[in-house]
Amino acid sequence: LAEDRLLSEGEYLNSAYKVQDYHFEWHVEQKHLEGYLFPETYKVVPKQFSSRYFIQKQIDTFAKRFFNPYRDEIKQHTLSLNEIVILASMVEREERNEANRPLVAGVMLKRLKQKVPLGIDATSRYSLENWKDEKQFLLALRNPDDPYNTRLRKGLPPTPICSPNISSLLAVLTPRESTFWYYLHDDNGNIHFAKSAEEHEANRRKYHVY
Repeated sequence: LAEDRLLSEGEYLNSAYKVQDYHFEWHVEQKHLEGYLFPETYKVVPKQFSSRYFIQKQIDTFAKRFFNPYRDEIKQHTLSLNEIVILASMVEREERNEANRPLVAGVMLKRLKQKVPLGIDATSRYSLENWKDEKQFLLALRNPDDPYNTRLRKGLPPTPICSPNISSLLAVLTPRESTFWYYLHDDNGNIHFAKSAEEHEANRRKYHVY
């Protein structure tokens, strides 16, 4: 947007922190709008473009595509809307294959219910300046004071770690039950589930994931 001179650099991010400037059909429990800025291809009119207009359009699309059509399912869920969005953002970041997302969501929800640390690496990468900075990532994994460390801390992180698409949101609404408690990804991004810690460790050795 800045390169196309529709906004000044940093303007969109600053606007996403002004929660009070926007209209919602639900209560937002965080200080910024990550999670509710629906990812979609938007048509805009350059001469009429503004960050506030665009962000409201993303919020309205979240309502149109998810909140309104699935209002009853959201109300009946064991998690609040904000918790659903947080978990969906983790599913989004963890699994790129949309067909696997309901199964991943099922594993996460089961661990959450049993109060077992979720162990999601993507949450520890969220606050890094560079997502692929392995040195800082390993430091974050060992930091028990990091609220986004889901290896050492139980429960959900304080905010979503991205704005999930509809497949991730629906995966949390309609998760797939299984006997799995663990999963990991190999070097090709393929997911491998496990029913026990022993089986998970065997997968680590088999696919060289540490």
